[in-house]
Amino acid sequence: MLCLACHQGRLATLLETATELRFYSLERDQAVLREVRACSGASVRLLAELLAVRGASALICGALTGCCRMTLEHQGITVLPWIAGSVEQVLGAHAQGRLDTLVMPGCPGPTARKCPQGRSAPGRGRCRQRFQQEK
Repeated sequence: MLCLACHQGRLATLLETATELRFYSLERDQAVLREVRACSGASVRLLAELLAVRGASALICGALTGCCRMTLEHQGITVLPWIAGSVEQVLGAHAQGRLDTLVMPGCPGPTARKCPQGRSAPGRGRCRQRFQQEK
């Protein structure tokens, strides 16, 4: 199951500004919409639990913090961040294995482990401490 974090028919620029989550199953190289859930104001922990309960194995989104990414990945969700575009563009690029064509300007791409501002990889320093306290 694939999830897109959206706002008004596009991928939300920031995960925190997503107003809906669109869940798709992938059948015969086709993305089939299964569910749309409102999500504004949800904490990252609740978001991670919702994705896990819904069976989402991957989340495509815009920008997000390293702490957010670490929490989601801890739940077994593959995070493909720094993507921009309409739902149709994103689904098309994903089906073709070309999400790299929709990377936000100035961002490293969906497989990068580093923040676009050159900060350390997710899971270090205060981020790791906060994550450990939430467990």
